[in-house]
Amino acid sequence: MNCHLGYTLLIILFKMFVLDIFLKFNTAYYSDGFLETKRMKIFYNYVKGDLLQDLFVVVPFMLSRFNVPYTEFVLLLRVTKLSANFENAISMTSVRERHSAIIDMAKLIFINIFVSHFCSCIWHFIGDFQLKNYPSENIWLMRHGL
Repeated sequence: MNCHLGYTLLIILFKMFVLDIFLKFNTAYYSDGFLETKRMKIFYNYVKGDLLQDLFVVVPFMLSRFNVPYTEFVLLLRVTKLSANFENAISMTSVRERHSAIIDMAKLIFINIFVSHFCSCIWHFIGDFQLKNYPSENIWLMRHGL
């Protein structure tokens, strides 16, 4: 059951990545203070800008399905876009003027949770590495049944 859930989550993530690429091909942008809505200019702007980075995340994500080692670490590149996407959403809705303290607090909480999670993943990776390379020693993962 756990394997099926993991596979389902991977499929959902992959579809979200592909949908994000599709939406970026169809999203207008501002150029010199004017909203650019011509499809060819939007296409070229995305190809010149973020397409390579998005493909650099999606292709290894597809390869991770075939158990290619360390491809899941490429997904960390996707996190770099979270801040930019969040700032774009805030600037488009003009929420910043009305609720700046709440937004700043939410960002701080999110960053704190993300950094804690990232450090925990690194700590677990080190423990897993020890478990695989030094199985006879008393390792914290074995003591706690993790």
